[in-house]
Amino acid sequence: MTAPGILAIWHDAAAGHEAAVRDWYAREHHFERLAIPGFVEMHRFDRVQGEGGTMLCLYQTTGVNVFTSQPYLARLADPTAATRANMPNFRHMSRTICTLRAQAGRAEGGFLGVVSVERGLNSGWVEHLSPRLHSALNRMPLLRLRCIAAATQPPRTHGTAETLLRGSPDSSIAGAVLVDAESIEAAQQAINEFSADLAASLAAGSRLKHAVYRLAFAGRA
Repeated sequence: MTAPGILAIWHDAAAGHEAAVRDWYAREHHFERLAIPGFVEMHRFDRVQGEGGTMLCLYQTTGVNVFTSQPYLARLADPTAATRANMPNFRHMSRTICTLRAQAGRAEGGFLGVVSVERGLNSGWVEHLSPRLHSALNRMPLLRLRCIAAATQPPRTHGTAETLLRGSPDSSIAGAVLVDAESIEAAQQAINEFSADLAASLAAGSRLKHAVYRLAFAGRA
């Protein structure tokens, strides 16, 4: 089976424009993306503690090939007026096309713990962590745990009309562990454990970021 694709986006918004960005997301942009064939669902989160972008968007697709499809590229090439107005107010954008590599549990939570790695991870990190996902689900009050990794041959979507609106190149991640939980405390406890596990798989010059986010928006195709 084709592994689901996950488009993981972290960013801040320019001071005074946070509410406008959220309104554009909720009224137009999320639904525009969910209307593209192959997009399955999306979740947007606001950071409540830790480091990283103040907003996190996770779009799930049927596979990474969706990001090279004509309908998706057409949207990137022809941003709406509202997109043109809001995208220049994005700051510190991190955007990575990933694959869902491992999962334990199926429920979604109101809080999401995230441990992300900005650059290289040693090979085999997902295989190392996969049994630990199931162990953590059994030991802790968690709902779902996932490992996502940057696509090995990511579709080339930079340089489009939409990406140029942001004014500077996007950063990216090598991979991340995502933990759904009902409480901030459970999410934080889990990412503390996985930070230690991931530290053993870091390549030279890489670093971890960890944060807890609160669910702000969820939608499905």
